[in-house]
Amino acid sequence: MILSDRTIKILKNCADINESIVINKGSKIKTINKGKFILFHSDIDEVFPCDVWIYDLKLFVDLCQNKMKGANIDFLPFPNDEGVAETLLFRKGIQEYFFKIKMEDVMYIIQPEGEIDHFEPTGSFDLLNDVFHPLLISAKKFELNDLCIYGDSESNSLYADFQNILNDYSSSQRIKIANNLNTDNWFLENTERNLVLKRKNCKILPSDYRVTFMEGICLFESPGGYLKYWVALEPTSNYG
Repeated sequence: MILSDRTIKILKNCADINESIVINKGSKIKTINKGKFILFHSDIDEVFPCDVWIYDLKLFVDLCQNKMKGANIDFLPFPNDEGVAETLLFRKGIQEYFFKIKMEDVMYIIQPEGEIDHFEPTGSFDLLNDVFHPLLISAKKFELNDLCIYGDSESNSLYADFQNILNDYSSSQRIKIANNLNTDNWFLENTERNLVLKRKNCKILPSDYRVTFMEGICLFESPGGYLKYWVALEPTSNYG
C-alpha cells in the first residue's frame, strides 16, 4: 500500500492532535487528544488490511513524507495474530525500512471510545477557508488564544473574533464570517450569546466547513463530510 499525499496530511494533522494513534482495519482514521477536547474522524482512500498501533506518529509521518516518500508499505502481523501489524515494512527501490511495533504500545495510546450520539444542533453557520484560515494563522502570531463567535444585530452579521478573554486590555482581531442574517438567527435572538473555543483546540486542516453546535460542543464538517472535528466549547460560552 502506498499512502497518498492527502492521507499523509491527515495523519500529520492527527499527530498535532495526539502523538499516538490506533488505526483500525478499514478506511477511516480516528483520533482524540489527551484532554478529550478534540475528536477527529476522517475517511481515506486507502484500506488498511489490519489494525496498526503507532506510538510515535510524527516519526511515521516523517518516514511517509520525507525519508521513504512514495514507498510501498507491507503489513507484517504479530505471530498468531493476523489482525494486528507487528512490523510495517517500507520498500522503496533497493531501500527497506522496518517500522517495529511493540505489543504493549497500545496500552499507552489514548483512542476514541466510540461514536458521538445524541448530537442535536442548536444552530449552524458556514466557515470559509479563505476567510478563517488566515485569521487563525494571524491569531497564533499575535498570541490571541480565544476564539469568540458572536452576532451583531446592527449589521445582521456574524463575527469570528480572536482575543484573550481573561485580559481586559487584550488586543483582538476579528473578521465577518456571515452577513444578511435573518433576525430569527440564533445569534441575533440574543446578542449576548456567543461560542468560545480555545485556539489550541482549532487544529483543523484548511478547508471550508459547516459548523453545527449545541451546548458544550461544536462540529466542524468539511464538504462531503470526509473531515469531521468535534471540539469542546469553553465554559465561558453564553447560550442565552
